[in-house]
Amino acid sequence: MPTIELVEHERTAYIKGMEEYLKKLRLMPNKEAVKKSRESLKECHIIREDGEFSERYSNTRKYVQHRG
Repeated sequence: MPTIELVEHERTAYIKGMEEYLKKLRLMPNKEAVKKSRESLKECHIIREDGEFSERYSNTRKYVQHRG
């Protein structure tokens, strides 16, 4: 499979997977969805155990505080 087609295939699969994840979250009770989301963000190292953004996402932290 040519490279561009492979990249497009992976991108499409990722988007479909994310859409399914979000659909499942919307069907969950709010507290359960928040808990699941936090666990996912921790596993991806986007947030730390204390709920703050990790250093890698310091610009996101600044953006959220600015919108605040």
